[in-house]
Amino acid sequence: MLRYYKGDPNHQILVQRQGQIRRSGLGLSFWYLPHNTNILAVPATSLDAGFSLSEYTQDHQELHIHGSVSFRITDPLAAAGSLPFEVDPETGRPTVQGRQLLESRVIAAVQSHCRPIVQEMAFEHALRAGAELVGSLEERLTEDSELRALGLTVEGIHLLELSPAPELRKALEAEYRESLNKRADDAIYGRRFSAQQQESKLAKDKLDAQISREEERKELVERQTANQLRQAEAEAKAERMKLEPYAELSGQSLVGLALRQFAEHPQTIGQLSITPDLLSQLSGWMTRQDGAKSDAA
Repeated sequence: MLRYYKGDPNHQILVQRQGQIRRSGLGLSFWYLPHNTNILAVPATSLDAGFSLSEYTQDHQELHIHGSVSFRITDPLAAAGSLPFEVDPETGRPTVQGRQLLESRVIAAVQSHCRPIVQEMAFEHALRAGAELVGSLEERLTEDSELRALGLTVEGIHLLELSPAPELRKALEAEYRESLNKRADDAIYGRRFSAQQQESKLAKDKLDAQISREEERKELVERQTANQLRQAEAEAKAERMKLEPYAELSGQSLVGLALRQFAEHPQTIGQLSITPDLLSQLSGWMTRQDGAKSDAA
């Protein structure tokens, strides 16, 4: 009738007799009488419970949420008073019923707090709001009175996936592919537009350079023309200055000077023909010039 129980070091062992907890400790080992002793084994390590939820966002779109919640039993007496953690009397091992119920309670709490949070979000925002959702859930679960009554403390929420319904996923994938194609087209058009701008700039630079050369050429021609005009004016003025002394001489004097020049430079004369008509005209012209001077005197 006397049995020996060796406790698991990962469980808080509670020894109950006549409805009262007589002993408790981590991994207790002891002798006991089965007819009047109940042994409870409450997990003392951190536990994880996976969840898969489907909630609707503010714009009535279905959002699938997959993740896990980590929690720990910080008050074994409270947990043992609410859930069955008895040890199997035949095998001496903790039953799984209490842990299963505990995980169900935690997942239900996660879902009850997750639903109002998601319902306040737009769908596209909810898909990217993993960190925001985790923070809100952890805050609400920490303050959950039912979990406190079970002696639980939530250590963290881990989101593995936020995804839309399959039909909406296909629509979003198609929309995303279209956006990628549009970005690719925009990049191609952007490169083409940039190339056209470069070509236009090069053509404009070439035209500007040509106009600049033509302007320089025009200025050069104008300067050359002005210089030629000034040179012609100077040469004309010099010729006038050379001829001014001869303006006061008579025709006979000018003819005499001309003949004198011929006489001084005979080598420059290739051939000179003086006809009788030329001599008579020259003599008459000189006679008229002399008569005009006498009348003037």
